[in-house]
Formats: sequence, structure tokens, C-alpha cells
Amino acid sequence: MRILTAILISTAMIVPSLAQPRRSPNNDQIRHVFAGSTISGTEGGKAYVEFFHPNGRISGEGRDGRYSGNWLVSHGRVCLSYEKGNGGRTPWDCSNISVNGSRIVWIAEGKKFFSALARGNPRGL
Repeated sequence: MRILTAILISTAMIVPSLAQPRRSPNNDQIRHVFAGSTISGTEGGKAYVEFFHPNGRISGEGRDGRYSGNWLVSHGRVCLSYEKGNGGRTPWDCSNISVNGSRIVWIAEGKKFFSALARGNPRGL
């Protein structure tokens, strides 16, 4: 799970107003928020920053250096897979998400994780 300042239009598409019944974002709305954006946060006590390329690639940087992977959206969930040092890949890890401004809540297996969302690639990943 990973984390950026979403454009107001993107946020408006995903976070419905309080007057409307709550609807889950569709795949296209989620892709619009993540493609070309950067997320940042802490997982397992380790800080990370990841850029979500529009072509489905991830370029990330954490305490142990740079890394890469892939992302996709399936059934309203964001799915991530990372490259391993031995040439393999991690299994796809999919989470439901909620976006509120620049905050992303990742929800998987009854647990919540948080990250920050920003448009663009400010770290040059």
C-alpha cells in the first residue's frame, strides 16, 4: 500500500458530497486519481515515496533505495506488485481505497493504512 495533493476535480469525482448516497468510485475514476500522481507514507516503520506512471509502472524510493513495480485498478480496488531482487515479482496486493483531498485510506483485510497524494512527480522518480 502506498500514498499525494489530488486535483479538486479528481477528488470531487471520488468523494461524493454528504447530501448524496455514498457510492464506490469506479475503475476509471480511480485511474484518473493515481495516474501521474505520487503517494508517500510510512509502512512497517519505513518511509516510502512512489510515482504511479500512467502506463501502469511504479517508481519508488524508500529507506533501502529505489525500487519498481506495477499498478492496476480492478473491481474498484488498487492492485500493486513489486519487482524482487532475484528477478521475480511479489503477488498482486489489492486494496479498496478512499480519497479525501490529499489523503488516501487503503483498506485491506480489515486494516487501514494511510498515505498522502500529490499530482505529478515532485521527486523525479
